[in-house]
Amino acid sequence: MFSVASDYGYSPPRYYDSPSSAELDSSPAPRRNLPVKSPIRWDTYSSKKLSSNNPVEEPEKPFADKPVLTHMFDNAEFSDVTVFAGSTKKPFELHRAVICLTSEFFKTAFKSGSFKEKTTGEFYLSEIEPDVFQKVVAWQYEQGYEYKWTLGKDDLALFQAADFLQIPSLRKRVLDKLATSCVTNLADPTKQWSEELLDNIVKLCDYCNQQDLEVLVRIMGGVLRHWNVSADLFFEGLKSGIYGHVFIAAVVGAQKNAARYG
Repeated sequence: MFSVASDYGYSPPRYYDSPSSAELDSSPAPRRNLPVKSPIRWDTYSSKKLSSNNPVEEPEKPFADKPVLTHMFDNAEFSDVTVFAGSTKKPFELHRAVICLTSEFFKTAFKSGSFKEKTTGEFYLSEIEPDVFQKVVAWQYEQGYEYKWTLGKDDLALFQAADFLQIPSLRKRVLDKLATSCVTNLADPTKQWSEELLDNIVKLCDYCNQQDLEVLVRIMGGVLRHWNVSADLFFEGLKSGIYGHVFIAAVVGAQKNAARYG
């Protein structure tokens, strides 16, 4: 009978035998069964340990979801300049870095050594009434302001303020807003309403230049779509000098567009 052990001198290991000391030294250390721990998540904004069974807590927001500039606008803390607006000298506690960044007028006033405002931190702005300046400041901090349709009255006052304070972005916004409002709010205007609106637009054009013509043409296009300017009224305006060259150019441009696309 064939036998591996007898013919080849090989004796297969007996696994039921106890291992020798040499085998114990060369064998790897036995693995221990470690207790399985539940995964741990850490809050991104703090070192607070959270359970895997609990939702991740939202980090506390410092300004209650307000942008930083809005918080600064609502809070006078750390303001470094006071602007007194209008005849009533209503105080506005503001931040020099914000108002100088958007207004060349304020930038010059607080940068130049010849102006006392640089050292006192106070500025008297009698040319602009508080309700108008409130919208100016809202634009400087939040790039927006409360708007309502007033037949161009509020638009004119805000545009004059933006032009005086040299805030190009606000000038453009006022014109764009007025152009849109003329289209949407002149469905059934009375003659009195139209004349009041036209008067405010004429005054506004006195502060405009050739670069503003594109938007002014849109504004007059909205007006002329609902109200026909009579030849006699237009002639009287030209004769008396009420209608300036920018207004005339805007009317001509609007009539040209109406003829082209009408």
